[in-house]
Amino acid sequence: MTRLSYTRALDNLLLPLGFERQKNMWTRVSGDIVEQLNLKKSWVDGSVTVNLFAKDRETERIIKTIPCKHPLWIIQYGVRFPQLIEGSDGRDLWWKNNPEGPAEVAGLAQRYALPWFASVVSLEDQAREWYVVPAGRTGRSAGAVR
Repeated sequence: MTRLSYTRALDNLLLPLGFERQKNMWTRVSGDIVEQLNLKKSWVDGSVTVNLFAKDRETERIIKTIPCKHPLWIIQYGVRFPQLIEGSDGRDLWWKNNPEGPAEVAGLAQRYALPWFASVVSLEDQAREWYVVPAGRTGRSAGAVR
């Protein structure tokens, strides 16, 4: 299958839900949250994977008002499909020349990406879901709420 087939499968799922596509990025604004799904193509072998991103527009607006020598911006929070899929071994999922790949990618997006976007709608949700360091974890974690 070509990459366009993956693009069409995601178009069929996401465009009716209010996402707009620019190249390989589908974006939707839901309240103050910008939701993005990115279809990433490997430069090594042409396979594809999916990444999800979200950020809070109001937080970004506030950060941009801070006088600073260098521009400030909010870093989008992102996840990859394996982080959401129960029972996953954590390795990235890549599809190449798989006739069932486009349907599988769209199905995973429907089952995991859309609920992930819906799970974070307030600043409190963002702090709880995106920035909390799991109990027992050691080491540095930039931006983590403790």
